[in-house]
Amino acid sequence: MCFDPVINYIFLCSLVKETAFAVIAPILSLQFLKEELSASNQGLIFATYSAAIILWSPIVGGVLLKRYNGRTVIIAGMFLYSIVFYLYGFIEGMSGNHTLIVVYTTILRALQGIASATIQTTQYDIGSKTKSGTFIVGGIECITGIGLALGPEMGAITFQLLSFQWCFMIVGSILLSASILFLFFFPAVEDPQTT
Repeated sequence: MCFDPVINYIFLCSLVKETAFAVIAPILSLQFLKEELSASNQGLIFATYSAAIILWSPIVGGVLLKRYNGRTVIIAGMFLYSIVFYLYGFIEGMSGNHTLIVVYTTILRALQGIASATIQTTQYDIGSKTKSGTFIVGGIECITGIGLALGPEMGAITFQLLSFQWCFMIVGSILLSASILFLFFFPAVEDPQTT
């Protein structure tokens, strides 16, 4: 059960995604403080991520996963996630332009939410179709916790040692590397209901 390649890739995907997600917590907040963005603007930016997940998850489950294989959908989500993290690195260069920062970051948070919903909905879909579905769901949640615990510290250390931009370039590179790894090695996912 633990050595099923699909399950292993789902778990790795969850670890990378959630660690990257948690990297944002200390770094983006510090940048917003530096830029003196209002609490309401910060709230809008952070809430956009959740709103995108709420709106996009049903589309993933109701449309994308009916048209495309889960492997294809999860890889597309990972690629989008990696691009978003690269783009976060450019926020620092917008220093002083509050309107641009709010608009740009809100768009990125929406795209990040779309990518996250794509990845996570697909993980649960693939997991639910296996004989060990509850194991996979429990494993995803466990690994999510690990990623959320590792991310803030990794982000803070990278930020202190390098810079805001480098933190996102490194995380984006890790996500892109994982996406490429999945592209070549993530096995095809068969729907047991159709086989």
